[in-house]
Amino acid sequence: KADPDRLHTEVWVIDQNMDSGSTTTTMFDAFITQAQQDLWMMQCYMVINKPLLERIRYAADRGVNVHVILSDNHVGGRFEHATFHGILDLLEAGARVYIYESPTGSLLHKKMLLADDRLVSVGSANYNFRSQYLSREISLVFDDPVAAELVRPFLDEVLEYSREVGVEEARGFRSFGSLLTFLMMQLGG
Repeated sequence: KADPDRLHTEVWVIDQNMDSGSTTTTMFDAFITQAQQDLWMMQCYMVINKPLLERIRYAADRGVNVHVILSDNHVGGRFEHATFHGILDLLEAGARVYIYESPTGSLLHKKMLLADDRLVSVGSANYNFRSQYLSREISLVFDDPVAAELVRPFLDEVLEYSREVGVEEARGFRSFGSLLTFLMMQLGG
């Protein structure tokens, strides 16, 4: 017999195009501001910027445990250098950062947000300038603990193959070359 309390689900489709403004940014902001305990951000290419760092710091200062999962095995060095260059800034803003190391050597191209095992987003948007302002992006957002129960095993599996990045390792990702790539990828990454 179906549990009537588990039959109510709210779902939104976030469809961003050039005419819609930055609905992707609004979605990320909603997750950051709604999270009360835990926020998971699984991103392939996260070319961070000052507003993102301010939002992560805002969540961390409120006591939210912010977790960012990035991928190893990028298809191009510029994506890896630009993404990994920002890890130190993420750590300093209060996030914990993990790098997924696929057992098959593949790129983790999934994008997922999970807030408090209740709010879930899956879709195409990375947290970067291109996804926020220039690209066509689509995401499904669920306000439903049942949806969270469905994505949680995937998150746990990804974490089995992930390692947490410390400050010393994050400093090792910084170089003049990675800075130049990071700056170049602010618009193209």
